[in-house]
Amino acid sequence: NILRTVYNSAVDYEIGGGFGIIQRAIITGAVVLDSQPETDEWLEWTFAPEIAPDVRKAPRTGGDVLRTLMDSTTSVDRDGNGYQAAPGYNRSWMDSFIILGEVIANNGNYEKYNVYNNPKFAKLFTAQMEYTLGNYYTPQIGDSGAVASTGLTSDQVLDTLIMAFYRLKTPAIAQL
Repeated sequence: NILRTVYNSAVDYEIGGGFGIIQRAIITGAVVLDSQPETDEWLEWTFAPEIAPDVRKAPRTGGDVLRTLMDSTTSVDRDGNGYQAAPGYNRSWMDSFIILGEVIANNGNYEKYNVYNNPKFAKLFTAQMEYTLGNYYTPQIGDSGAVASTGLTSDQVLDTLIMAFYRLKTPAIAQL
């Protein structure tokens, strides 16, 4: 089964990518597979810490989702920004968490893993807005976008905020 191959490859460091890519794949695969005890094992693995990651040694101990949301020194800070300076990269963190969150939220069997219940996850939605000027422009900090380009870090800002308000019912999101 391809889903089991993806999970085993993630654990064995045979596949990789920026934060969220593997995690999204494993969470989606777990929910689609819907086979106990595997589904719970995969979800637990995705949220478990990755202890002393070393790409030369398998197995990977976890997908590190929970630590990423909790530890502001290496991951998401209290304002909802990832540790990378470029708004585009921080936007990719949010996009990964949204897909992860939506897969779980749309399947009522896994409420324990619902990242919408995490306050730092909620801050991911509003953090980028503080950099937005005149509802039109995101400064090109770091390697986001291109030198002197105009526009927002993401074309899907409005859709993301509508979806965030639907899930979180936060007045601050509605005001954006």
